[in-house]
Amino acid sequence: MQPDVLAVTEGEHDTPSFADDERDYEAIERSAASAREGILNDDILKLAEGMENLPEISGSVAKKYCGGGHGGYALYLFQDEHTRNQALIDHSHLKEVEPYCI
Repeated sequence: MQPDVLAVTEGEHDTPSFADDERDYEAIERSAASAREGILNDDILKLAEGMENLPEISGSVAKKYCGGGHGGYALYLFQDEHTRNQALIDHSHLKEVEPYCI
């Protein structure tokens, strides 16, 4: 199993709440409509609206936003523990996470 790193992104953390009375359903509807328009028109740039590019981290083999909302967290994958540990040294905002396997 490959070691992982969780990065706290620079943007404001905006993970949605699970309480129905706290969710902004109008914003969710606008986002869904924008995504639908991008898909129906085969417009990848429309689909990507609001998503900022994740920064490159030397040695990572993949990266992905996690959770909901803009900002928050990104997961970076590394091929081996040595490369992951070097990234942790080079980037103080990274947090080490270990894969969980049953």
